[in-house]
Amino acid sequence: MRLSVLRDYKHQYYIDMMTIQEQYIAHIKKLVIKQYGSNISSADDCAALSDAVEKSVGVRIDMPTLQMLFSRNSGMVTPRPSVLSALAKYVG
Repeated sequence: MRLSVLRDYKHQYYIDMMTIQEQYIAHIKKLVIKQYGSNISSADDCAALSDAVEKSVGVRIDMPTLQMLFSRNSGMVTPRPSVLSALAKYVG
């Protein structure tokens, strides 16, 4: 029974961490949209954002990566840490 409790605790901790990660990603996306100046909803927006990030930070983020991140079904997408880092630097 003690192992069961431990497993449940670890599982709950993992779920809590995922929630924090999802909240962080949502917050970064909101800040990126604010910095960019408009919603990022098309391929052209993603291409322009990619250029803006590269100009500001010196890191190129591929357009398909941005499309996956800013798509409506992006809840299951977890970008690489380097992508999140570049976006965090972009928003300051």
